[in-house]
Amino acid sequence: MAPGMAPGMAPGAAPPRPAGMALGVVAQPGLPAPGMAQYQQMQAQQQAALVEFYTEWVSNAVALGCEAAKRRKSGGVLKARDIALHLERSWNLAIPGFAGDVLKPYRRANASELHRQRAAA
Repeated sequence: MAPGMAPGMAPGAAPPRPAGMALGVVAQPGLPAPGMAQYQQMQAQQQAALVEFYTEWVSNAVALGCEAAKRRKSGGVLKARDIALHLERSWNLAIPGFAGDVLKPYRRANASELHRQRAAA
């Protein structure tokens, strides 16, 4: 058995992921974070905080994408356009590959005159 391998792992297999994570975290301490100068290094606590934030952010985007899929009655199928819709409307992030005709623009309806009168009273 090669060093660093768990018992029962096949050679060349990826190490097990932490519970609840779809993708494992790949830490490369020699690489700077985006936007940082090359001589700056992130501390382990900063890196852990960023990983936790991004994990929560992605989980939230997937959960809200699932809600969008339920609303469009997809039959339990989550599509990339559901997540793209959430990211476009909530975070103003345009996802490449999704044209403007796929994501309908969201406009808030103008208040009617009757509503304005009731709100003023």
